[in-house]
Amino acid sequence: MKIRLIDGSVHEAKRAEVMNGRLEIDIQDKTAEEIQDIFSVPALLTNIELLMDDGEKFGDVPGWTTYSGVMVLGDTKTVILTQSANITEQRLTAVESEALKAKQLAEDLKENGISFETNAVLNASVQVARVNAQALGDVEALKVKAIYSTWEELVFDGYVAMESGYKFIHNGELYKTVNAGQRFQAEWIPGQGTESIFTRIDEVHVGSLEDPIPAAANMEYTKGLYYIEDGQVYQMNREGMEDGEKVVLQFLPSELVGQYFKLVS
Repeated sequence: MKIRLIDGSVHEAKRAEVMNGRLEIDIQDKTAEEIQDIFSVPALLTNIELLMDDGEKFGDVPGWTTYSGVMVLGDTKTVILTQSANITEQRLTAVESEALKAKQLAEDLKENGISFETNAVLNASVQVARVNAQALGDVEALKVKAIYSTWEELVFDGYVAMESGYKFIHNGELYKTVNAGQRFQAEWIPGQGTESIFTRIDEVHVGSLEDPIPAAANMEYTKGLYYIEDGQVYQMNREGMEDGEKVVLQFLPSELVGQYFKLVS
């Protein structure tokens, strides 16, 4: 038998069986090092197809994305895969796998002289990845932000984001919508007076005095956290707000000292 991974690669296997809460795959034609290189990439394992020797598919084993090692017995190496219990990790892996699939399709099509724009299958794969990516939290979304639609694409389509928190990119920055039912229009440019409808998602910073968050206009600020602007550190300390409460501000901290911020250093 054979197995086929999400990138289309096919590998000879003597056995593929779920036993004692783990997936075991016996392989004889690869070294343990080669096996580790292949099976330690979770995005490749979101669905493993089972093939007959002639290449005909007869089954699937989805969701076994965690490489747990390889056992060696003579010429046979047994790959051990387990399922991740972390839902966020599973979602992120799904997005990565769809992006990987799209990349592999693009490379295959390019070799055959077919462009991205003319291939409906590739377009569909990218769209699936983008839909899955909307389920990710802010921190996870930053890891795969290149997969999201651009503001320009959404404006061209006249897209309406039915739910709040819809993520997209503009000028390399990741944003999300504030309101449900948000339509993308050319006059509403992220970062230019649109703080009431678009929020920039900050690259991961703790927001402590030692690791302040880089400040920007039209960004979501959190009461109690620290922000840095032009080398100066500010704490968001708006009176009447509770610690952890958030607000989107059009102006920079230096412009709101005494109202929303205090200068720390």
